[in-house]
Amino acid sequence: MRPVPDEASVFVFRMWRRAWDSEQWVPGSRLLVHLDDGGGEVPEQLSWGTEDGAQCALGFSPDMASCYGHRRTADGDVVEVRGELDGQRDNGQRDRPEDGDGARGYEFDTQVEDTGGWHPAGRLRVLVEDGEEAPVRWVTWRDRSGNACSVALRPASGSGKADVSELVTAVHASAEYRDAGEVAVNLVDASAGKWFAPQNRASVEFELTEPVSVDRYVLTSANDAPDRDPAAWTLRGSADGRPWRTLDTRSGQSFAHRHQSQMYRIAEPESYDRYRLEITDSNGSPHLQLEAVRFLAEGSGSFVGYRQRTGHAPVAYRGVRVGQASPDIPAQPQPEMVEPYGGGTGFRFKIRNMKIDGQGDVIHVRGGGSHELSFDVLHDCSECGNAVNQVIVGLAGQDRAQASVWNGKQRSGGGLKVVNWGTDVEAMAEDNPGPAEWVNVSCDIVVPDEPGTYSVRARYAQAYQGRLMTAEGRTIPQPEYQDVLGWWKVDRPDGPGPESTIGTIIVES
Repeated sequence: MRPVPDEASVFVFRMWRRAWDSEQWVPGSRLLVHLDDGGGEVPEQLSWGTEDGAQCALGFSPDMASCYGHRRTADGDVVEVRGELDGQRDNGQRDRPEDGDGARGYEFDTQVEDTGGWHPAGRLRVLVEDGEEAPVRWVTWRDRSGNACSVALRPASGSGKADVSELVTAVHASAEYRDAGEVAVNLVDASAGKWFAPQNRASVEFELTEPVSVDRYVLTSANDAPDRDPAAWTLRGSADGRPWRTLDTRSGQSFAHRHQSQMYRIAEPESYDRYRLEITDSNGSPHLQLEAVRFLAEGSGSFVGYRQRTGHAPVAYRGVRVGQASPDIPAQPQPEMVEPYGGGTGFRFKIRNMKIDGQGDVIHVRGGGSHELSFDVLHDCSECGNAVNQVIVGLAGQDRAQASVWNGKQRSGGGLKVVNWGTDVEAMAEDNPGPAEWVNVSCDIVVPDEPGTYSVRARYAQAYQGRLMTAEGRTIPQPEYQDVLGWWKVDRPDGPGPESTIGTIIVES
């Protein structure tokens, strides 16, 4: 039995889930857990609920090497869940890794109540990060000494409500249908109808009475015509109307029902008094519509609950947030995917920080369709000579790649250069004489409607033409000729193998 890590650790579990009528376990999002109320014990049992109504309960093995439990999803489905310890991070480690996403933990100054009134009870640190969009609203746990705690988190807004849409004072749209009363202001008026735009690209700007750190937003589908639902958009924030900072980008979205609300999380929220939703595509219609847009305030401002020490009666327990614990609780970085070169002695490129639809490297979806991939590429192949390489992306088991995301010479992160000038394979490429730099790229990938687990993989190609996205954010569209995407099985009859996996999309029935 391995020793249990000390109480300063953040436990990182690799998780799987299984439907009640299935024998197959499928990968799920990782789980991060850190609970410290000063008792110095690791949890034995843990339960939590999220804002969308989902609930989960787990029991941990004595050495914290594994966990098992059940989960009720926001849709009411019940699944089994299990996990294996994938590592632990030192909570005292102050240096946050550059390639990790911040976990959303909280720290509170607490008090307990007895017959003499309220008394200080030290600090409480809570981190339960399950990879879902909706934030945790309550947590209950018991440690191995029999001590128990339960806390219900309250939103950080002044009203104590998570929904801060009431702070919106003005709404402006680039297009609306005034003759029918289907105007943009209806989006924040629950008693009104809907917003309709006679085009499939439109923007809606919301002005608030004061700056608010919105970390989630909710879109609600309208009463009819699912093909008018937004499919792709970008949410931006601003303090003065310029400049605008990109907060969240989505593509391949759909709504299964009418009047359905879907929540989306902003990975790095900041305080703004203007938010703008830029919709760039519908689900097939030349028009757009939405019933409502709501903004939710950041995290938790306080909690109420109880604490019970072994052999004692439970006492009232409350706390006020002193900060978000993410700077002290770094997330476990995803492993890098490496494309080798020279028989394994070097590499052509590396990939890290994979996000699918703005989430992690593993997502669960209902139905197939298009999904946005975003990740970092480091291309550093000093032995590649004068060759121009591409990084192509596709699905395991398919005959061709679906996208080319980088086009360049030996090292990424440089300036633009014309290669093969004056020939029929003339193209723009990155050319960097100095040290290679990480470049963030993105593309779309389409998965089938058939339920299953689809592995997203990457490999190199050498066919000159591709789509270039530079470190400065410039996009140079170029033809994706057959000989680029057709490299998917060159020298690999079965296509890229499991070692080339950069993400997983699980299509549920």
